[in-house]
Amino acid sequence: MRFSTTLAVSSMAIAAMAAPVAKPQDTPAVAAPGLLQDLSPEVVALLTSLGLGGLAPPVGGIVDTLGVDVKKRQSLLQDLSPELVDLLNRLGLSGLSPPVGDIVDTLGVDVKKRQSLLQDLSPELVDLLNRLGLSGLSPPVGDIVDTLGVDVKKRQSLLQDLSPELVDLLNRLGLSGLSPPVGDIVDTLGVDVKKRQAPGLLEDLSPELVDLLNRLGLSGLSPPVGDIVTTLGQDVKKRQAPGLLEDLSPEVVALLTSLGLGGLAHPVGGIVTTLGQDVKKRQAPGLLEDLSPEVVALLTSLGLGGLAPPVGGILTTAGQDVKRRQAPGLLEDLSPEVVALLTSLGLGGFAPPVGGIVTTAGQDV
Repeated sequence: MRFSTTLAVSSMAIAAMAAPVAKPQDTPAVAAPGLLQDLSPEVVALLTSLGLGGLAPPVGGIVDTLGVDVKKRQSLLQDLSPELVDLLNRLGLSGLSPPVGDIVDTLGVDVKKRQSLLQDLSPELVDLLNRLGLSGLSPPVGDIVDTLGVDVKKRQSLLQDLSPELVDLLNRLGLSGLSPPVGDIVDTLGVDVKKRQAPGLLEDLSPELVDLLNRLGLSGLSPPVGDIVTTLGQDVKKRQAPGLLEDLSPEVVALLTSLGLGGLAHPVGGIVTTLGQDVKKRQAPGLLEDLSPEVVALLTSLGLGGLAPPVGGILTTAGQDVKRRQAPGLLEDLSPEVVALLTSLGLGGFAPPVGGIVTTAGQDV
């Protein structure tokens, strides 16, 4: 007995010595591709032990297929399709399994052959939506996917072609009130981008935006918003950037009025107009003076009438001194306005010393 044991151990030792030594770097390359295949029966056994024997065969098949295709670099999605169908059937989702299987199969075929994926997927997506009880949405969704595939493939005008499908989709979603202006907006974008008429895009979009706002119940805002978009388009088109603020002023006033902010509309409009005029005439030094009365009116409209006079005075004084290039005398001139501002803020106790500091600083500078 002892002799036979010794003989057996010796034989194993000799066999081990005679066996070729595997290189460490070669081991992962050989073992990794076969890992999933080797795991397949263990996964099946595990699921069966967990009481999920019904799911074990398709799951095992999926794991095995993954291992085979990764190892052989074959078409994974096509080979997985029947296993996924079997799995869905066993999960009680047999109604969904045919279109899901078709989608996976189509993905595999088109990726492999570099064919037109979106067009081929369109009927499968339609079938899937129908089986999910969304048959009302399936036609426009299918058309959208198909149109995307055709236009991307042929490099055609995508937005124009999508417009009717988007309208149909919105209608089926119960948003028929919004579908016409949305369709028009998409179509206009497509036309102008196609013709490279970017400068005229805003003008062309204006009536569609107005219609959309009206249908959203915002008819009070639609006229000024439409005017603002049109004005922006016209000035950009004519390259009249300096005159843009002036042209926008009445539209901004109308928009604020429509928003119920009529008290602010006029001073804000005045500020926008003044900014536009001075920028247009390159009168930057006189800008602060010109803005002073509009800022006073704005503060008054906001209920800050007590602050309006000193703030207006500060702006006027700053503007005059900058205009006359009298920067050294600016602080002295500002001193009384700063005192008045502090007094208006209820800080009258601080006003005299602060005013004195500002005056002294100005004199010493």
